[in-house]
Amino acid sequence: MSVDDEKSSSATFLLYILYLDESGLHAEANTFVLGGLAVFEREVYWFTEDVEAIQRRYFPNIDTPVEFHVAKLRAPERKVEAPYNTLSLAQRRELTEAIYRVIRERRGVVFGVAIEKARLPHEDPYERAFEELTNRFDLFLRRKNAGAASQNQEEQRGLIVVAESSYRQQLEVLGRSFRGGATRWGQVRTLADVPFFVPAANA
Repeated sequence: MSVDDEKSSSATFLLYILYLDESGLHAEANTFVLGGLAVFEREVYWFTEDVEAIQRRYFPNIDTPVEFHVAKLRAPERKVEAPYNTLSLAQRRELTEAIYRVIRERRGVVFGVAIEKARLPHEDPYERAFEELTNRFDLFLRRKNAGAASQNQEEQRGLIVVAESSYRQQLEVLGRSFRGGATRWGQVRTLADVPFFVPAANA
C-alpha cells in the first residue's frame, strides 16, 4: 500500500454524486448529448422530497414516480405524451420552472457535453462524452478541495451514477481506467469508485 493509499484509507471524505443520462444515441440523431446533475450527498434526500412534492402537485393521482423529461414537457400540443397531456401549456411551463428552481435552490451543479457525431467519425460519442464529463467532474472537485484545504475542511470525492445503458460494460472499463489513471486531459484524482449503474427511472 502506498503512502497516498494509507492517507486515503484513514481520511474522512464528503461525497458529490453525479447522475448522468444520455440522449441521441440512436443512429438517426446527428448530435449526442450526455448530461447530468452533481448533488452533494446530504442534499440527495431533499432533492427527492422536492421532486416528489412537484409530482403530487401536478399528478396527484399517480403513485409511481414520474420521469420528468423537458423534451416531453415542451412537445407541440398535438404530440404531448401521457401523463403530461393532462396539463395545459401554462402548467407544463410552470412544472419545468419548478424543476429548475429545485436545482438552483439545492445548489445542484449541471454538467453536459454535446457532440456532433460527424465531427468525430472515428470515436464512439458515448465514450468520448463520458471521458469529457469525468474530467470536468474531477476538475470541479479539485477546485472544491483546494478551497476546503485553505479552510482546513474535509476533502470531497466523487461518485458517478449512470442511467442503465447498453454501454455499461464499456463505461465500467473506462471508469476503472480513469479512477486509476488519467483521461486524455490529465490525471483523475477525486473519484471514489467505478461508475454505478441504475435503471433510468431511478437515476
